Amino acid sequence: MFDYSEILKNIQKKLGSQFLKDPTILNVPGKSVACKIDPFYYLAIHPLFFQKCALWAGILPTLIRDTLIKTGNIVILDPKTKEFVTELNIKWGSPVKSVKVNAFFLVADFLDQAIKIYARKNEILPVSELKIDIKEKSRLDVLFKGKTPINHIAFG
Repeated sequence: MFDYSEILKNIQKKLGSQFLKDPTILNVPGKSVACKIDPFYYLAIHPLFFQKCALWAGILPTLIRDTLIKTGNIVILDPKTKEFVTELNIKWGSPVKSVKVNAFFLVADFLDQAIKIYARKNEILPVSELKIDIKEKSRLDVLFKGKTPINHIAFG
């Protein structure tokens, strides 16, 4: 039996340490493993987020995934299948770069706490310039039914 709260703390500690070394691991579209899209969520790239966290924390990617799911830090999009990954069109920058990615949503508190506590930053990260294509909004509204909805500022 795993102690998921201890594993979660270790993941946050390693993310915070890595952020101190390289702040571009978060919030830099096209380079980061996750970007804050609104006050409630980060959009993380799948499977890159798990692979990098596994490398930094010395934990198998599947254990990182399971820990984040069991602790409620990953948004489950389909309760029946437990699916959390979805294909999305995202964009950022000027001129606009647009790509299709496999992504999932992390509860912002998970990464914000890692940065505040383990990277010793006094403020949380702002919303990044990454935007989800507005054409994805109606589909995501359905997937987020019964959950805190993605804020309109996440779309562009």
